[in-house]
Amino acid sequence: PVAGVVSEIGVEEGGAVAAGRRVAVVSVPSATTSAGDSLAAIGKQIAVRRDSVERDANAQRAMLDVQQSAMARQRSAMESELASLEAEIVANREKVEIARALWQKLAQLREGSYVSELQVKEKEMEVIERTSALRELDRQVSGLRREMAQLDQSMRELPLRAGATDAERRRDLAALEQESIESAANRQVAILAPADGVVSVQIAKRGESIQAGQPILSVLQANSRLE
Repeated sequence: PVAGVVSEIGVEEGGAVAAGRRVAVVSVPSATTSAGDSLAAIGKQIAVRRDSVERDANAQRAMLDVQQSAMARQRSAMESELASLEAEIVANREKVEIARALWQKLAQLREGSYVSELQVKEKEMEVIERTSALRELDRQVSGLRREMAQLDQSMRELPLRAGATDAERRRDLAALEQESIESAANRQVAILAPADGVVSVQIAKRGESIQAGQPILSVLQANSRLE
């Protein structure tokens, strides 16, 4: 490997490794490296992750905007339905009062035998049916008002969710910026196993400085050495 400091050992002595598996990481100060390929690759990865954070945040914000528009349309439809129900209640309440007044009038006329018992009973049934219908409308209004209250609560929560999304995006971008700054000062090189085998000796320890070409682990596989 290149000269630097062993920052990570991923396999202990006696552990099995597969070809291509990361077995160690070496931190290399950028001031001591002549090639900038690895540093450029790290910078590219950070840029890709930054774009991903922005895309995810924009997608979440767009989804919240869609939800807000849908809730606003639903709220408008509920308001129209509520106005219609309340108007129907007013009309039905008037009809109930008229039917009750006629029923009472017929009941008085029945005493003088001016109307039949059947006519009185029919009007009484009309009063009962209209009163039942009025109560059902009241129940519908109460249920609709509860739904509207729940919807209003959800609409109030949307700005909070949008704020949380923006805050998370800023935190992620700040972390990537810090990572970019740290990578500019100190890049890391992953050391991969060249073949399947078993780690026989851990030559370098975590935190130990190594020189270019100095082996870190010895892997038993046709006497090969991992460098």
